[in-house]
Amino acid sequence: IIMYKLFIVEDEHLEIEAIKLILSQHGENIEVIGEASSGLVAIEEIRRLNPDIILLDINIPEINGIDVLKTIKKEDHEKKVILITAFNEFDFAHQAIKARVDDFLLKPIRPQQLMDSINQSIASLKNNAKERFDEKMNEVIFAIIQKKYSDARTALISYLDMIYDYHTYDIMSVQAEKIGRASCRE
Repeated sequence: IIMYKLFIVEDEHLEIEAIKLILSQHGENIEVIGEASSGLVAIEEIRRLNPDIILLDINIPEINGIDVLKTIKKEDHEKKVILITAFNEFDFAHQAIKARVDDFLLKPIRPQQLMDSINQSIASLKNNAKERFDEKMNEVIFAIIQKKYSDARTALISYLDMIYDYHTYDIMSVQAEKIGRASCRE
């Protein structure tokens, strides 16, 4: 099973505990790798820990969630960011959409809404990974067709590195995927 790394940015301790409780009950493929209660700490920790999904409150100290969102998306547009707010304000939603937010949840967060949003983010991450794998494999095939074997070798090594990175060097997951693909071809 591939584990997706999730980071929580929220300044209300009870809200963090509620999110963790929901995830412990419903998110078997999600690992909470950290949390921050302010914008500056959040940016620093997100850079350091490299989560796949960020749950981000808009109303946090130092820099607000919209500015944190803009920074995250500028540095890595593939990270999934789910904004959380107690405010149902059009201005926030408009800014969030312009900054390429992946989803927007209103407090109090309902477990089903949170899990639906996270599962939608996971599906998108999987799709992005599949597209990158397909592009790299096309590179390998194209190099072979052109009889550029050193380019093919380089592209194939890069492809294998991508697979290992995606599976976080979990050999059992890679082996299971390999077996799954083989049985699909039969």
